Amino acid sequence: MNIIVTKTQFNRIILEDRNENVDIEDHIEFVKAWKEKFKSYPEFRKLQRSGLKVGDILSSHPKSGITTKTYVDNYLKKDLSKIISTLSADSGDPVEQEYGKKNLPTLDGKHLLRSELEVLTYNTFFIHGVADEIEVDSRRLKLECAGKEPDFIWENRKIIIEIAGWKGDSYEQKLKDAEECFNSLGYKTYIIWDKNFNINRYVKFYKFLCDLLGFTPKEEVINDPFKFLPVTKLTTDEKQKFIDDNIGKIPYSSNLYRKLSKYINQIHGETISDYKLKRGLPFYKASVGSSEIRKFKEENPNLSYPEIAKRLGVSKNTVGRAIRGDIQKKYYQTKGSEMTAK
Repeated sequence: MNIIVTKTQFNRIILEDRNENVDIEDHIEFVKAWKEKFKSYPEFRKLQRSGLKVGDILSSHPKSGITTKTYVDNYLKKDLSKIISTLSADSGDPVEQEYGKKNLPTLDGKHLLRSELEVLTYNTFFIHGVADEIEVDSRRLKLECAGKEPDFIWENRKIIIEIAGWKGDSYEQKLKDAEECFNSLGYKTYIIWDKNFNINRYVKFYKFLCDLLGFTPKEEVINDPFKFLPVTKLTTDEKQKFIDDNIGKIPYSSNLYRKLSKYINQIHGETISDYKLKRGLPFYKASVGSSEIRKFKEENPNLSYPEIAKRLGVSKNTVGRAIRGDIQKKYYQTKGSEMTAK
């Protein structure tokens, strides 16, 4: 497993914000004790609402007599996410990323960012020797541009980069307004959408960014992009084991589908459908019904009837009947509604 945060880097992160009333080692031991007791890392709100005292978790803690709410509000504060990020890197524990929370460390240990692509953007600057020229989440333009803080400003090149991950008309309009404002101040603004980097995600994004910024891509990154990502939550072998153990559990829950899709993409650069097709794995446990065929068509609208038939292990006539039957059904439902309305 590649660990990208050394102890020295970790201490540097922590010392920026730590409260001198409690030693950082006491914070770390508290987090470890909580995880051992409850089998998961503590969350800020859970600490505020637990009703427990620090001593209930770790009796030797110097603040054992206060509540966990007082402890997290007055002492632990921002150190919590930093400690969890680093402990999870050392142990390989899976920690699900919550979008919007800054809990992913950069390669040099100077920042915690919100998303994988934000971290890979900063790490690209770092790898190519210009990280010291980059402003991260700068507030310098906030008043002039309706409260928007650019993700990255490269002042020497007058470049702003925004990593866009959310969806919705209001979000897109806010980005568009911010882009116009930044550009009016003399910057060239690049808005990069996370959704455009689903397949072979990390290498594709790194090459794209290098081309955008005029960097020569480094082979060491292309050959092993995981070294330059935020905390690697599971090793490649562990992810493959997860795939092997769960690929046959059909139908998938939404959470299982998301994890399988993520790990297959990371390791093989493929979708679940392509992964199964190449290995001759079944898409369904038993015979395929018309509803399943229609659902598969909805999820893969660009596939032809023969392609769908091949993937589902049925004849193309079966696919045609299922889909044409659905079209006819919708047609008669529509005509019936029109007649009723008249």
